[in-house]
Amino acid sequence: AVTDVSRATRDIWIYNLTSGERTQFTSDPSDENWLIWSPDGTRVLLNSFARGRLSLFEAPSTSAAQRTSLLEGDEGKWPVSWSPDGRFVLYVTNTEHTSNDIWVLLRDGSGSPYPYLHTAASENWAAFSPDGKWVAFSATDSGQPEVFVAPFPAPTRRWRISADGGSQARWRRDGKEIFYLAPNRMLMAAQVETSPSGVAVKDYTPLFELQHPYGSYHAFDLTPDGQRFLVNTLVVDPKRPRVIASLR
Repeated sequence: AVTDVSRATRDIWIYNLTSGERTQFTSDPSDENWLIWSPDGTRVLLNSFARGRLSLFEAPSTSAAQRTSLLEGDEGKWPVSWSPDGRFVLYVTNTEHTSNDIWVLLRDGSGSPYPYLHTAASENWAAFSPDGKWVAFSATDSGQPEVFVAPFPAPTRRWRISADGGSQARWRRDGKEIFYLAPNRMLMAAQVETSPSGVAVKDYTPLFELQHPYGSYHAFDLTPDGQRFLVNTLVVDPKRPRVIASLR
């Protein structure tokens, strides 16, 4: 799922990476610029200005026209991660007083959304671990974004993952690596080990540099095995493909 920001109205398009087919997913007059997939790929959750403010909507992955309103309010909302069991969604809000915060939405409607991280620092780019027991995120407590991991559902402690700044954390499917973007645009792989006592970083591997033009959007995504990446990059030659894959 890719946001096309080159047009007057931002819409989400779906690329078939096998056939190369590109299909427009949203087409209404409002902007849509963020989408996450359900764990089984049958549903999507996106944000849209369809009702005058950036609200959350859910739809089948085959038809945005069948979307339903999920969460509205005065604050903008960006969905960032869906728990492996499908029960929870992490989303980011932005306020004047606390900048970015991470909230939890219960998918079964059994309760109101509640803050996971809500401090004076800016917390962003949250991602559930493959077992749903941990959340990787970035926070600016030290003055620059750093990647941390905390337990879910309550962040009672946190462990720093990045070596010298980082954001946009993503987990490998087996939970043994966390990928993140360093301040110098280098994509890093941190080998991690989780246990009841916490999270330990075993090693770091720099992979490759990303030349991405939109720092506020996801700069990369990866296949579950962590061997292939989609990267948001600046393409000078318009004849080159607009979706670019990199191999590890």
